[in-house]
Amino acid sequence: MLDRSAEILTLIQQGRLSPALARLKLWLKKDPGSAPAWHLLGVVQLHRHDYNAAEAALQQTLQLRPEDAYARNNRSLVLLRLGRTDDSRREAEAAVARQPSEPGFLANLGYACEALRDYVAMADAFERALAQGADPHECGLAIAKARRQLQHWAEARAALAPLSLTDPDVLSETLVLAHSSGDRAAIAHTEAWCQGDWDTIAGALVKAGQFEPAEDYYQRHLQRHPDDASARYLLEALTGRVAREANAAYVSAVFDGAAEQFDQHLLGPLDYQAPAWLTRHLPEWAPVNRVWDFGCGTGLAAGPIRQFYPEADLIGFDLSAAMLEQARQKGQYRALHQLDIRDPHLFDVVPADQQAPDLVLLMDVLIYVPDASRWLANAMTLMPKGCRWVITLEQGHHERIHKQGRIQHDGDELMASLPPHRCLYDETAPLRVEAGKTVTGRWLVLVS
Repeated sequence: MLDRSAEILTLIQQGRLSPALARLKLWLKKDPGSAPAWHLLGVVQLHRHDYNAAEAALQQTLQLRPEDAYARNNRSLVLLRLGRTDDSRREAEAAVARQPSEPGFLANLGYACEALRDYVAMADAFERALAQGADPHECGLAIAKARRQLQHWAEARAALAPLSLTDPDVLSETLVLAHSSGDRAAIAHTEAWCQGDWDTIAGALVKAGQFEPAEDYYQRHLQRHPDDASARYLLEALTGRVAREANAAYVSAVFDGAAEQFDQHLLGPLDYQAPAWLTRHLPEWAPVNRVWDFGCGTGLAAGPIRQFYPEADLIGFDLSAAMLEQARQKGQYRALHQLDIRDPHLFDVVPADQQAPDLVLLMDVLIYVPDASRWLANAMTLMPKGCRWVITLEQGHHERIHKQGRIQHDGDELMASLPPHRCLYDETAPLRVEAGKTVTGRWLVLVS
């Protein structure tokens, strides 16, 4: 068995996941009660980003061998990817309880605590991991971030002190810390190390709520790269100008980069409410036969839809190829299309047997559409009568860019610009958490 396990581990390390999976299936066919085989299957599925399959395999492992600390640690990782942050933390704590000196277990506990915004516990976990010999770079950065969130400025600086400013992540975190703490000397010293990555640092500052220096750094970047449309778009967002045009390349790049850990981040630190909201309201809209999920991303809406309407024809659309790949791996959509929903040829591209939906989801989509009123008015005229539209908005000045790069809309102005329709539902309720604060949005269900 050891030789078999070692062979499969080697295949995993080489990235040869298909032959590893084939060998594991044969192993489990002959010995369905093998805990090592189930554990390795969970690891392979984790590497394949099939987190539901990984969770099922690791659950089976722990039923057979509940004291397996490594299986619990891997399950913690999977649960974090699935956005089940509380469960992830409990599993990480169980792994650490069984092997308290394992640095990797402690680091994974730290990441679970970060997703829960428990920065005291995050700092403690990474400090313990560092003491047990974990990677100083990874731990130092994590401790600095946690201490910065707690406004423990001296401890954050101490965590960064051994790390090199030639590393882009260290450079960004050092500047974010310097601006957050108002340390002008540290700002001047650290800026001298910058090699022109002003846009990257500006993005980090925006995430930390440091908008004024972010604006300055975007301007520096544009002096060198005046044709960078994405940076110009984000600078306009910081200055709060009315949105003139969307930047499809920017949106696509952002979500391509975020795809792998998107569910973990959105359902964890951001506490994204759309899946739970759908679960509460979907039963009210029966029957549902065909759904168009605009901006489907990784497919977070698919689970609730399949729960209540398992036979519904589910069609997804997104700009990001990486997000669509994540959705494809979940196996919930009949078809997935990579396109800009504002493409005037949208309805020509979609095959005839996927047309005429009776439910359209526009959840966290219009925040990237500056001319949403005009676009939605046209789209509604092209859909069947009686089609229901589920829409979320960041309520605010109509079609004005928010500092985070999203576009606000006024729900009343939006509805006034639409063709005749019926409003089934209109509610102001939380959308997500951002920088520790609840972002409230407008939830609409309209019938064309």
